[in-house]
Amino acid sequence: RPICIDLKNTAIIDLYAGICYLYRQLRKNITDFTVDYMYKTEYLKNGCEKFNGTENDNVLFIIEKQLKDEKLWDKFVNVFLTKEDSEGNGWRGEYFGKMMRGACLAYKYLPDENLYSVLGKTVKKLLTYQDESGRITTYTPESEFNGWDMWCRKYVLVGCLYFYDICKDEKLKK
Repeated sequence: RPICIDLKNTAIIDLYAGICYLYRQLRKNITDFTVDYMYKTEYLKNGCEKFNGTENDNVLFIIEKQLKDEKLWDKFVNVFLTKEDSEGNGWRGEYFGKMMRGACLAYKYLPDENLYSVLGKTVKKLLTYQDESGRITTYTPESEFNGWDMWCRKYVLVGCLYFYDICKDEKLKK
């Protein structure tokens, strides 16, 4: 019989527990399974919780010295224009999504309009690199689906989904 794990409205720990449960079931050689992967992580309201001491200092340092650095974000996004991952099957395309995810979580921790502005500009720039087929990738059409192409595309979506969660611009959301 199919195994269905409903991960809706769960916390990260429940997601981990669900994955562990699925793994245990797979180890029992159950081959017919389905995972309902429609989950939503619930966070506290933006800025309502703070760390103390070193942890807070580290977050502030990262926001100021890294996440607000527009030149760094340009480097993450420009690989989608140059398609430089095509040669050598690179994975530079993942960096945008991983950094955007972290930056959006940092924004939720400390809502900072300068940070939000940098993230918004970055997403808008990334969207201009979508090709005529609708692809946002660091691979050329001739080398797509090779190497780390799908991995990088996944992280484009991850980063954009995290930004969508903090996005205030209804036009951009559409």
